[in-house]
Amino acid sequence: MLKTVLAVGLAAAFMGGGAYAGSRDSQTYVCLSNGQRVGVVCDRGGMSGDDDMCVCPGDSAKVKASWCAEGQTPPAESAALDRARKAAARDGSLIGDTFEGKPMCVKTQSRPR
Repeated sequence: MLKTVLAVGLAAAFMGGGAYAGSRDSQTYVCLSNGQRVGVVCDRGGMSGDDDMCVCPGDSAKVKASWCAEGQTPPAESAALDRARKAAARDGSLIGDTFEGKPMCVKTQSRPR
């Protein structure tokens, strides 16, 4: 059972394009490399209930982002979005930033449980 939960959690993190929970509220983090989202590398914490230890691989940067609100969708992935995300992330955050009228948020289905 525990292995299944861990596998599902890691799969969700990688399928979500590199989002991982940095806090338990409306914010998370994404890993960006030249504006493009990349997968995170996670190591399960101790069995005492510690959080997963997740880091951004290589030279990618850890950037704050918000979870998308219910019914909200982030912009479609594209080279133009990558360029806009790179510029917006210079301050270390995508919170409040938009592209083509849509917030640069993380889909809630990527949210670890």
